[in-house]
Amino acid sequence: MPYPSKTTPETIIQTAITLLEQHGNQALSTRVLAEACGIKAPSLYKYFPDRASLEQGIAAVAAEQLENNIIQACQHLEPKKALYQAAQTYLEYAKNHSELYDLLMQPQPSEGAQKALWNTMLQIIAPITKNPDDTANTVFIWALLHGYATLQRNGSFGASGASNALLVGLEAWLRGL
Repeated sequence: MPYPSKTTPETIIQTAITLLEQHGNQALSTRVLAEACGIKAPSLYKYFPDRASLEQGIAAVAAEQLENNIIQACQHLEPKKALYQAAQTYLEYAKNHSELYDLLMQPQPSEGAQKALWNTMLQIIAPITKNPDDTANTVFIWALLHGYATLQRNGSFGASGASNALLVGLEAWLRGL
């Protein structure tokens, strides 16, 4: 447990992420988080004035994690293979870090880590479409991934699963270009 004077916003966010991933969103109460950080609940407000600001901090870390995962997975791949790998990495993150993913998908200010994640997706799409600022296609691919991730996570694909539906969708998009 960190000594209270050594508590930082980063320590609080990392503790909150651990609580979220181990116990879900219901574990992210002021009392539980403060106890896990070794401070009194009112002390959290020194770092985060409300839950929304804490959630924005957590979402920023989630965006950075996802961005780094995508960059690492797609290094040195030709554009189409990078797209497939980025999609797979995105879906794995959404599945394996569902609580963080949910916070990441909440409306956020369009700056910082979320903007960097957007730019990473744009950099994956741009070489394929030959448009360095292809917002429309990047939004489409992101919407496809988010929809797929949401359906997969809530069990909407049923017992047969989604088979290779994402691959079919990406290939149809590529053919359409």
